[in-house]
Amino acid sequence: MLLFFNSLFVRNISNKINKQYIRLLTSNTSNKDSNPVKFYINAKLDKSLIIKENKNKSGIYQWINFVTGDFYIGSSSNLGDRLADYYQDAYITNALKHNNRIVRALNKYGYDNFGVSILEYCDKDQLINREQYFIDTLTPVYNILKKAYSSLGCKATPETIVKMRAATLKRLSNKENHPFWDKTHSEETRNKMRLSARNRNYNRSKPFFVYSQDYKLLYSFNTLRETIAFFKADHRTIVKYLDCDLLYRDKYYLKSKLL
Repeated sequence: MLLFFNSLFVRNISNKINKQYIRLLTSNTSNKDSNPVKFYINAKLDKSLIIKENKNKSGIYQWINFVTGDFYIGSSSNLGDRLADYYQDAYITNALKHNNRIVRALNKYGYDNFGVSILEYCDKDQLINREQYFIDTLTPVYNILKKAYSSLGCKATPETIVKMRAATLKRLSNKENHPFWDKTHSEETRNKMRLSARNRNYNRSKPFFVYSQDYKLLYSFNTLRETIAFFKADHRTIVKYLDCDLLYRDKYYLKSKLL
């Protein structure tokens, strides 16, 4: 098992790590990959910095247990968000249920006994290859799976989506986990949201057909935008009467298909 840190770095944290672990850290300083791009000595105190400095960056990360010398290696297309997961109560609870080794260790030893290193930043399409390289080279104890894996491009099954939705609703029912609890949007923000939603609907290229009460074709339009412009109506009203048996303005049937 090898970890890569230079001797000066190790001396600076020697009061944190036992002698056996220091020898482990200094066992390979000649390798080109010997120094991580970033290192955070205290995962508890450095939480905000860890998340902020790695937001929207893709690369390989490492959790290091200073008590046991064990560590975990992972990768993410957004390191900031991925590392933030480890501090979320809902994520921790779920991970403990599934016997996640690194989360169990974080829960047992405490975040102040862990450090986080960014082994390297890399392009998203290189994540699996680079993670596999570090797993093969360093043989991390906390990695249950010895093959790097990414869920990018994978599609969840309907059953999984239902479970994910239920878990999210349960998590957000707790105000401590809900970022918008007891908050409201300003009127300006609400107007912007309305405009954005309206524009999304206007851009639909769905055809619309207008029929009389006796189902004679009167008009046809290429888009919802054209239909709304013709009737000078609100898009929600047009959508409400689309493909139903209700007469719009007491004399029109609105259809999305030719009858």
